[in-house]
Amino acid sequence: MRAAVRRRDPRFLTATPDLAAALAVAEDDGRDLLAHVPDQWKEIKTWATRFLPPVKPSPASPNSSAIPSPQGS
Repeated sequence: MRAAVRRRDPRFLTATPDLAAALAVAEDDGRDLLAHVPDQWKEIKTWATRFLPPVKPSPASPNSSAIPSPQGS
């Protein structure tokens, strides 16, 4: 997989020395690591959302609406 993106991201392993060290001693055991990944775009998007970090609330409006409520309500 790394060979496929080498030209697009030449500093990838430089920026991740722990990963570079692990890859240097890794052995290919022939497993298909992407076998469990869906191959249809809608399914891929659904699958990938599990790996997104949680959305942080905006500091500008943590618990209030941007539209003020009318007085007396």
